[in-house]
Amino acid sequence: MESFANNLICLISELKAELQKKDSYFPAHQLEKAIYIFSIIRDNISSKSFGDNLSNDLDKIMRWSIDSWPWDNLITKKTWSIIEEYNKIKKTLPIK
Repeated sequence: MESFANNLICLISELKAELQKKDSYFPAHQLEKAIYIFSIIRDNISSKSFGDNLSNDLDKIMRWSIDSWPWDNLITKKTWSIIEEYNKIKKTLPIK
């Protein structure tokens, strides 16, 4: 879980840096939403609380990353990896 948290923190930083670029290939509103959702996940990990249902938001981010983000970009690949890992973690937790 610590490795996941560190990877998530790195991704959030990279998304924020990408948002600041004037020539970014990523739509700004999508980056903002992804930062927001991944920040919620980061906070959930810190507090060991996974009560938030973020499935719809993560599905939306996944669709964006497939439809309008550059596939060969490291941010896109890290986003897929984080979502996949988060879904695995959620499956191992007791249902609330």
